[in-house]
Amino acid sequence: MHHQHRVQATVIQADLADPKAPGRLYSRVAELGVRVDLLVNNAGFGLGGAFLSHDLLREEEQINVNIGALVALTHLFVRDMVVRKKGGVVNLASITSFLPIAYSAIYAASKSFVLSFSEALGREVAADGVHVLAVCPGPVATKFYERLGAKPTRKALDTPERIVAGALSALDRGRSVVVPGRFMIRMLVLGMRLLPRTMKARIGEGIGRRYFLAAGKAGSS
Repeated sequence: MHHQHRVQATVIQADLADPKAPGRLYSRVAELGVRVDLLVNNAGFGLGGAFLSHDLLREEEQINVNIGALVALTHLFVRDMVVRKKGGVVNLASITSFLPIAYSAIYAASKSFVLSFSEALGREVAADGVHVLAVCPGPVATKFYERLGAKPTRKALDTPERIVAGALSALDRGRSVVVPGRFMIRMLVLGMRLLPRTMKARIGEGIGRRYFLAAGKAGSS
């Protein structure tokens, strides 16, 4: 029991790189008799470095977690929400959803998928009382960068609390996409959306060389 907020939290361990994990997780939740009214798909990881520098298995695991598990969990839990005519889904996308990033090609592409999928699904299930929100934050102070091997300055990072507050506010307002956090990140995304694709690819390559290629060379991936 979390006494501060008077809620009970139940932890279920699962390796979402395993395609069978979402089904097992759904079954375990059903066994516990828990009704899921809000699904938050927050699991994900990134690989830094050239696409060909990673084993194919690692890239496939990244796709399984960032895309496969998110789709499976959404399918399983939203079916029940549609029957009840009530529910919400929050999918964690990224500012990389708007930009191809060389040297983190699969990660950025996976987040583009999350954004597109969330927007489309939201249109399908809105009449059934289910709301879908894609959250597209900039860099956040989590262990994501530790795993990646990148070391952004603390000042460049938003706090998880600020991102959560922005996401919940957008959910309450019925938004389908939100870029929470600092004003500069929102302006950056607005600017990126207006650029031609070839220019976006060049900008993404520059970002990738600066942040993700170095992470891959550090051997962290």
